[in-house]
Order: sequence, then structure tokens, then C-alpha cells
Amino acid sequence: MTQGLDVDGVRRERGRDDLWVGTEPIDVARVAAALEDESLGGVALFLGRVRSPNDGQVVSHLDYEGYDAMILATMASLADEARTAYGGTDGRLLVAIHHRLGRVRPGEVSMAVAVAAAHRAAALAACAAVVEEAKRRLPIWKLEVGDGGARYVAGVAVAGEVL
Repeated sequence: MTQGLDVDGVRRERGRDDLWVGTEPIDVARVAAALEDESLGGVALFLGRVRSPNDGQVVSHLDYEGYDAMILATMASLADEARTAYGGTDGRLLVAIHHRLGRVRPGEVSMAVAVAAAHRAAALAACAAVVEEAKRRLPIWKLEVGDGGARYVAGVAVAGEVL
């Protein structure tokens, strides 16, 4: 495993998984390009964008905060778990997880998850599983700011308690 800085963010490469956290906008083309492998025929991509309105309130922006090293370690675990569950007998599965920190405005991408697998069903299932677990387990907090003021958006920890 290697770890290093990438633009303003932190990247850790594990094999060919592409794990990134930082304050720069997410480069969707780079996320997709990270999974290029001609032996993997199915690629699924999820983009999470900030939306407005939310719960009936206009949102001006979200402020994301998190602990980079712990975020990357959790992303690595998610990629390994997806490979075990959906990679088939040979474990052929590539995962890209990018999450933005800092201020993100409506319409901007805050999270990108992509999975490449031998077949589409595995890629789609693995991508959905990684997205759901990332929302539950990544140590990232978001402050929603809008017309109604500011509020931390509740998340769910691994044990199920609301944060």
C-alpha cells in the first residue's frame, strides 16, 4: 500500500482501487478511468450530489468535515468487503470511492462510487452496497446551511445509533 497527497486531497492506492478524499471538486472522468480493465465488463457509477431544497428548506451549501486517515481506512475496508462479496471466485473487482470535504453547493458532486466487475449484476450490486455502507460508516459529518439556518444532518453509525 502506498499513501500520498493528490492535488489537495489524500489518496491511498490499494492494488488498483482508487480511494480519495479532499476539498477539490470530484473529477468524474478520473473516477471512471481508474477502473479501466478489459477483463471487467460491467461498470457501475453512482454520483451523490447536494440537493436543494431538502426537507422543504432551500439549501445554500453543505459543509463536510472528516478525519482523512480514518475515512481512507474505512474506504479500504468497504472495497475489500465488496470484493469478497461480489468479486466471484477469483475476487476480480475494482472499486473507486471519492468523497469531497469542505463546502459543497447544490448540484455539485459530494461522493462518487464506481465498481468494475466481470458482469453487470455484480457491478450494480457491489456499487449499491458500497454506497449504502459508505453513507453509514464513513466518519464524515455534514452541516446543512440554508434559509432555515444551519443543522447537522444526522448520520447512522455502524452500531445503528443516530449521530
